[in-house]
Amino acid sequence: MLGYLLDNVYEVMNYYCLGSVYNFTALYFRLEYKTLNNKKTSQSSRSGPYPYQYWFHGSTDALLAASTFRRPIVIYNNCQDNSSYRYDDYLYLPHHMPLNKVGTLPAVMVFDQGTSHYEALKMKKSTKVDC
Repeated sequence: MLGYLLDNVYEVMNYYCLGSVYNFTALYFRLEYKTLNNKKTSQSSRSGPYPYQYWFHGSTDALLAASTFRRPIVIYNNCQDNSSYRYDDYLYLPHHMPLNKVGTLPAVMVFDQGTSHYEALKMKKSTKVDC
């Protein structure tokens, strides 16, 4: 994702971060931090989770991920009640979608309200059955 950001600075700054230098800088540092830490240490040897400011942030990060991987991303919320903490479900479309990927299944993520984390779900193609 950092590579996409660096190759498409104008697009990311103006469309994903809505022209906000603050949002762009925060996004850049989140991605750079993750990239550097993943290269230096393995997952099992880390002493703890990333600091909060480096967590995956829903809208901007999901839109950047959709464009980086050139496939739609769907984010669902697992909150069952109608509390004020309920987030809406969203579909993020890539900025550029190649025609040969139009039928690609979207990547699906669930936002776990209890832990404030995103989890990816693996989806399988299924056969439509006519009744």
